Amino acid sequence: MGSIPQYKELTDFSKRNAELGRRAYLLDVGTLPFGFLYVSPAIYTIAWNGALDFSQLESEALYNLPMHLSPEKIQLSPEEPKIRSGTEASLVLSGEFDKLVTYYLGNPTQYAEYRMALQNPGNVSFARHDVYNTWGGPLYSFTAENPQRVPTSDSELAVKLLKSHPFSINLLDWILARHAQGELLRSELDRESSVVFLLDLIDP
Repeated sequence: MGSIPQYKELTDFSKRNAELGRRAYLLDVGTLPFGFLYVSPAIYTIAWNGALDFSQLESEALYNLPMHLSPEKIQLSPEEPKIRSGTEASLVLSGEFDKLVTYYLGNPTQYAEYRMALQNPGNVSFARHDVYNTWGGPLYSFTAENPQRVPTSDSELAVKLLKSHPFSINLLDWILARHAQGELLRSELDRESSVVFLLDLIDP
């Protein structure tokens, strides 16, 4: 029988943010680090140490991740305008001085500039994708550090979701495939019980 994550509440953070209803937890599976969970009244964020191939950044952020969030609803390629129309992408481009550039992917000119920046993935040290629905409400955010720019063990990935979009086994599988300890965690975890545990922790 597999394990479920154990949690340790970051009490200093939770006390400082008690009036705002914000909580933070460190998650482990036995001796293996799983990640961090941040919870507020409306949203939650799960972050972990992992590695993402930045040559596949657009597909990961705008196709693979949403497929694991809502596989029955999102069946789009990132080249299709519908998935891009509500997406804002922010990239930190490395050079003599790091530069933060934000692209509105529904704009054809800015989308072309975004695609051009991704042709040199080693020059992108950090990426954030904020995806909105057709009336401007948030769907999800995804942030990633480029493992080529930092040690893999310190390369952080994070997904932010509304509580109305509950954590799922599909999302857990996507995270494990991009986790620095993913193979070991997969062999240790009871995935279904872990999802139930996380759902209870996110929205008790």
